[in-house]
Amino acid sequence: MKPFLVLAAMLAALTVTACDRIPGLSAPPTPTRLPTPVPTATQTTPTAATATTAPTATPTAAPSPTLGSPSDVVSNAFKAMAGVKSFRVKMTSTGIPGVINKEMTIEVVMPDRFHLTGPNTDIVLIGKTVYMKVGTKWSKVASMKGFDLSGADPSKLQANLKTSADFKIIGTDVVNDTPTYVLQYTTNIKGPPAQKILTKVWVGIKDGLPYQSETRPKAGQNITMTFYDYNANISINAPI
Repeated sequence: MKPFLVLAAMLAALTVTACDRIPGLSAPPTPTRLPTPVPTATQTTPTAATATTAPTATPTAAPSPTLGSPSDVVSNAFKAMAGVKSFRVKMTSTGIPGVINKEMTIEVVMPDRFHLTGPNTDIVLIGKTVYMKVGTKWSKVASMKGFDLSGADPSKLQANLKTSADFKIIGTDVVNDTPTYVLQYTTNIKGPPAQKILTKVWVGIKDGLPYQSETRPKAGQNITMTFYDYNANISINAPI
């Protein structure tokens, strides 16, 4: 509030100086003192207070998290994935020659236990040992040839990044109620045949874990991996 400014009018006191003695008079006249006027107080009307609007605080935007380079975001996501104890993957494929199962679920217990289930499929991999269920009977498979789990194995996902390039963040999305960054890159596969594969990865904004990947080996071909149930209570043991 502005302080009031009060103006007081001050009147100077009037005085009369006594006359000097006049010759010929028996006595000097008594000087007459004029009454000193009493100063009248000037009443000042208070100035109306001017309302001052408090300054509006300017909201400060929360600092955005430092993502680092797009390649670091992808690499760190696969490293974080390797640090969990378990997770599940839903794999859906379209247009892939020779693939019978279009949908498959993979349970993973780190670092090297996998359980694949799908229509007419039940396979367990523990380390380098493979078990396959045919009908109602389990048997041990002599070779891992033909079993490619690179899309569900964090160590292989990280290894593929060594021959990858063109990393970039292309947007944001929500996967199973989880906000994510969407990144894209290409991976060069020596083969044979040599391939340049386009991959997209959905990385959690809060925890940095991958929640989905989409790989397109060729035009018309697509493999989608959805990752969920991180650190769930999953047990994978040899069936026989």
